[in-house]
Amino acid sequence: MTTPLEFDTARKNTASYKTARPDLIDLVPHSTQTFLDVGCNQGAVAAYLRNTLPNLRRVVGMEINAAALEVARPHLDAAHCLNLEDHAALRAALHGETFDTILAADVLEHLANPWAVSAILGEHLADGGQLIISVPNIAHWEIFLHLLRQSFPLRERGIFDNTHLRFFMRRDVTRLAPPNTHAVIARRLFRLFERRGRRWDVLLKWTLGRVPWLREYFVFQYVVVAKRA
Repeated sequence: MTTPLEFDTARKNTASYKTARPDLIDLVPHSTQTFLDVGCNQGAVAAYLRNTLPNLRRVVGMEINAAALEVARPHLDAAHCLNLEDHAALRAALHGETFDTILAADVLEHLANPWAVSAILGEHLADGGQLIISVPNIAHWEIFLHLLRQSFPLRERGIFDNTHLRFFMRRDVTRLAPPNTHAVIARRLFRLFERRGRRWDVLLKWTLGRVPWLREYFVFQYVVVAKRA
């Protein structure tokens, strides 16, 4: 079994990271002209937005996986292969840039200091710009099964991804927002079983999702939008 220390994060590239995310893309304003995809992988989001946003003029991607970034390059105006934990490199890559929309999807939970990275990204939001963040919910009901088993799962993907360094619940996620922004939970993605999404998971939104005290235990992922005034 692969342990977190043995796993090469820079090469990680599961199928879930390669596709465009419609649940996030529809939060990108149609007026967006400049877009930064942090953790762009193979550029699926950039490719989709180039075909759908009429005013989009500049797309920048950041990715630690060099091979994936090479696939993404045709869809990007600028591509940066870097480790977000290297704050100096991150600042250098963003120097002189501002963005209407920044997307950090399934990224911050892999960092030792996600709050610092979020703050740096926030410095490069244009007036009225927004940072879209998605992170998994460690308070999903399946965590209680693992508590009973007295064993924390280490998986290839999902809530218990073996390269996650930080873990978040409902009251934590808006604290990831950069200073001088207003953050809200824009979306809750529901899933009954963490490892496998099903078509009927959408029913959770209209059943348990309407019960505030219960719904958080069936949230698979939170989507936060932090907007600069």
